[in-house]
Amino acid sequence: MVAESLSLQRQLQTKQNRSTVSSVCANTLYPAMDSDSISLEINMERTHSNMMCSEEGQSHTKRRFMLMTNCLLGFSYVLILALFVIILSKSIPGSSKSVNTTELTYSWNSASVWAIGSKNGSQSAELTLEIEKLKREVHDISTRTETEWANITLNMEKLQDEVAELTKKMREQKTLPTSASCDNDWHLLGESCYYFSVTSSDWFKARAFCKTKESDLVVISTAFEQTAINNIIKAKGLELTRFWIGLTDMNSEGTWEWLDGTNYNTAFKFWRAGEPNDAGGNEDCAHIRTNGEWNDVHCTYAECNAICEKKL
Repeated sequence: MVAESLSLQRQLQTKQNRSTVSSVCANTLYPAMDSDSISLEINMERTHSNMMCSEEGQSHTKRRFMLMTNCLLGFSYVLILALFVIILSKSIPGSSKSVNTTELTYSWNSASVWAIGSKNGSQSAELTLEIEKLKREVHDISTRTETEWANITLNMEKLQDEVAELTKKMREQKTLPTSASCDNDWHLLGESCYYFSVTSSDWFKARAFCKTKESDLVVISTAFEQTAINNIIKAKGLELTRFWIGLTDMNSEGTWEWLDGTNYNTAFKFWRAGEPNDAGGNEDCAHIRTNGEWNDVHCTYAECNAICEKKL
């Protein structure tokens, strides 16, 4: 009995020892598991917080980028509007300038308000400075444009005065009486006096006759002059008379020259059809036929009168 009692006590003691060991192990193991869980939860919370902060930062960056983009687009619109108004003001002078300037001022003021409301702090201040700078440049351009228009107007007025003065002088010259410019029996045409002789001779004597009257054989350089001479001939009843003119090629055959040096090649011509033809090989002087047309004939032909011209 005593032995059984001792055996039971030993078993009971063993169980108690095991229970104690289990309790100690449990207490040791479970707290460690609780510490890991807490650490894991803390890391997860930190990761979530970092993700939230990152998302907020990205959202703030996007909003800032969109704000700056809108500001730049608005600024570009205002700049384009300003350039359009400047071009329009240059192409339309007069009263439209003041209207364009008013519209431009309103546009700049509106742009300033928009810019100030769209950006804060230093960005808003920088944009405002840029707008003010552009406003000053626009004002300078407008001022220069007005000055240029004033100079152009002044120059136009001066030119108009000069034209009026020249016109007055031309009218005074045209209204001079014939007796004051030409001698008796002379006819005034433009800036020359013309004399129609009543006797015939060869070309050389006709020219010598004109020289005695301080003149020379006529040089016909325009259609108006040709028509006027023909009309005078008809008015004097000399339609059947031929007249020498100051045109010859005696220096070089085929090279016609006017006595006063007028360029034959570019000057007016009124030759009869087929003339000059140098018939017989010695037709070196020109005369006016009875129908008013020119013809070449030998210079010793003595059946032509002279038309003398005296420059005023």
